[in-house]
Amino acid sequence: MKTFFKVAILVMLGFASTASVLAQQIAIEANGDLNFGTIIAPITSGTVTIHPDGSRTLSRVIAPYVAGDYTSAANFRIYNPQNNGNKEKHFSITLPKEHVLQNAGGSTITLTDFVTSLPGNMGSFRRGDLYFSVGATLNIQANQPAGTYTSRYGGFPVMVNNE
Repeated sequence: MKTFFKVAILVMLGFASTASVLAQQIAIEANGDLNFGTIIAPITSGTVTIHPDGSRTLSRVIAPYVAGDYTSAANFRIYNPQNNGNKEKHFSITLPKEHVLQNAGGSTITLTDFVTSLPGNMGSFRRGDLYFSVGATLNIQANQPAGTYTSRYGGFPVMVNNE
């Protein structure tokens, strides 16, 4: 018997050095969640990776076609809320080393290897918006229990650091 489970992760935003972020007028918002889609639990452990471009790589797992199901990288927008000033704003993004997800039955699964679409996880802008995405690897244990796995803390942290 095959065990199906679905993984959808909401994103949680955080700021490092909030006073500095406000002084330089940088804001961040989440525009889309990290979603691994429906996966069949493997007999041995396996992984599913969502890359920042939204593509998915499977290792020792099966992802069946399910109508209406989708996968996606998490998407973010960094912007100047007042859209003023010509000073270039430099920043870096800090992502977690790992993040634990849980289903309704209390079973857990771990996300690791977070990566952004920004070269070196750094960026800069003057006016307007800068968009980036985040991918990660889902580490699935052998015979992972079925269920919808979500973050216990409302999402994984994404920190914006002024440079």
